[in-house]
Amino acid sequence: MKTAPSGAVFVTTEGKCDFKTPVALWGEATHPPSHHNQAIATWSVHVFVRLTVIAALAATLVPATQAAPAQTSTEPVRGFILHLKTDVAEGALTTRGQASRRHARLASLARQAGYTSNMPWRHLSNRMVSVRLPSDVTPEQQARLMARWMASGQVEWVEPNVKMWAHQVVSAAPNDAQYLNNSQWWASASTSASSGSGTRQNAGVPNLTRAWTTEYNGASTALASVTPVAVLDTGRVAHDDLYPRDTNQATSHALPGHDFVADAQFAGDSGGRDSDESDPGDFVSPSEASQAAFRQLGCGVQDSSWHGLAIEGILGARTNNSSGMAGIHANPRIVAVRVAGKCGADLDDILSAMYWVAKVNPSQSLDASLPSNPNPRARVVNISFGGSESCGLGYQTAVNDLKNNGVVVVASAGNEHGAVSRPASCQNVVAVAALNRLGLKSTYSNFGAAVTISTVGGDPGPGAGYTDAGVWGSALGDDGIFTTSHNTNSAPSLGTSSNSYAIYAGTSFSAPMVAGVIGMMLDVAPSLSVDDVFRGLRASARPHVTSTLIGQCSNDNPGRCMCTTSTCGAGMLDAYEALRWARLVRDGQEGAYTNPATAQVLEADPLVETRIRQALAMSSKDRVANNQQTPATTGATASAGGGGGGAFGGLWVLALALMAAVRQAWPRLLRARSSVRRALV
Repeated sequence: MKTAPSGAVFVTTEGKCDFKTPVALWGEATHPPSHHNQAIATWSVHVFVRLTVIAALAATLVPATQAAPAQTSTEPVRGFILHLKTDVAEGALTTRGQASRRHARLASLARQAGYTSNMPWRHLSNRMVSVRLPSDVTPEQQARLMARWMASGQVEWVEPNVKMWAHQVVSAAPNDAQYLNNSQWWASASTSASSGSGTRQNAGVPNLTRAWTTEYNGASTALASVTPVAVLDTGRVAHDDLYPRDTNQATSHALPGHDFVADAQFAGDSGGRDSDESDPGDFVSPSEASQAAFRQLGCGVQDSSWHGLAIEGILGARTNNSSGMAGIHANPRIVAVRVAGKCGADLDDILSAMYWVAKVNPSQSLDASLPSNPNPRARVVNISFGGSESCGLGYQTAVNDLKNNGVVVVASAGNEHGAVSRPASCQNVVAVAALNRLGLKSTYSNFGAAVTISTVGGDPGPGAGYTDAGVWGSALGDDGIFTTSHNTNSAPSLGTSSNSYAIYAGTSFSAPMVAGVIGMMLDVAPSLSVDDVFRGLRASARPHVTSTLIGQCSNDNPGRCMCTTSTCGAGMLDAYEALRWARLVRDGQEGAYTNPATAQVLEADPLVETRIRQALAMSSKDRVANNQQTPATTGATASAGGGGGGAFGGLWVLALALMAAVRQAWPRLLRARSSVRRALV
């Protein structure tokens, strides 16, 4: 097996795991980004017990349909997202005048709660609005604001607006150079069920070559009929192996997007939201890292990730151009939308972009700063960012609205080798976990029953300098995901196009594999509903690989491990089988579909067995047990959990007020109990 180039570094952060080895074509590796950590506030046991009792009492008063509150956020709160009721004076909010009057009433309530600063309001959909707050708002002020809004009768729910982090750990077969020389191993043919040396080396790959050569001739499909796929990420960068932005709907493979990054301090392009979705680089300079706003987010010095560029390459790099790599979709239509700047993406920016690309419940009638979407509606939305484990009502409301309009949301499961993070933890989201080339769970990938399906995401190990590698290191790993990148560490040069590639790893790069296949399924059978897509992915998935030597994935065994349907979804993505299923459904022959795949035993390949035994000689498992509870066993829940949390509604205002009171009384508790260790509040 080839080793990853020297100089590659994995970077772990809260809610994010970065890995990237930037290389020019045939060039040397350059320096990767450095890592940063976020401080996590901890309550004392005494106060935790009191709050648990309060929550338990309040829970007995709240109907099952109402949302439970988030715990005190461990992440900086950048504002709030509110879902407004329609049965009040301003009505259904169909005009800007109605919206302005509602904003004025909510601002008045905020002033009554003691908050007097300017509050910029922004509509994410007709009834969902966000408001940004300065970074110096105290937890007590936040609690009073939420309680005041909920008590007004104008708001259905309110939840914190926090940062999301990239889930990056840093017709005929194509003639593209990197496909032919096997650098792009993830697009090669999957292995057969036969035994013998070399028969399990590609057990985890998604069978793209067979899909391209038998079931999908994308070039024969009229471009105007191709399903648009939206990438909500860091934006578009010019690259020789990607199609240029084109506003002509008849000829465009790269449809015009939009820049939704509202906070100019983190935008990196000297402005807020605008029609230019270009990625100016998400690097953080030493001077920026020293600023209070960056320190509050735990956002240190780092190079540009080119995260969106990498995902666009996986989805839609030019195919059959005799150079570079081959994208999953031979005839793509991609809408690149910028939602992330320096230090990640704000939740409200992501939600606003989801509604815009899907052309669902458009808010431009209420918000003059947002133009209408000139593109056909995207039917697939890829989100390779995540935050806390619980879904939250902002994400769940948007996902449900998109599903009801035929739009599939695909999200990465996260890279903390634990419970699935949001939005992948939401109901009706195609949640994707990462496998390595052999079909084992990648050492970093989150897992649990919330996962829909799994596919390769890269798993290079510490030979690339990964600081969070398991005990097995590079044993049983792979070479990472080869895709498009940029040759600078900061901002791209204006008017130039990159010809660089890099090795990446993370569930960030598993998600677009699935999104690309779903796009092709919808090209083959445009009438498929979101539920149909879920059914097709599950029916066509190959069974997870098995092993008599490696343990199943669990919190006791969270590293490289053997997946099951309860930890890594229905199985491994199979592009060929998914397209064959879609064709039969289109032709009214779904009943004739059978999946011929059987589970592959890794030890049937002597070469793989040798690698397994070498790993086991180091340790009986790749990682120590997780210090957390069992990975999520359901999709979205109304309750919140973990940093960044969920929504507040109904009688939870009582619990919120009591929590605020306890926080205010905290200094007195400390003086009364000198033995209690001081907590960060």
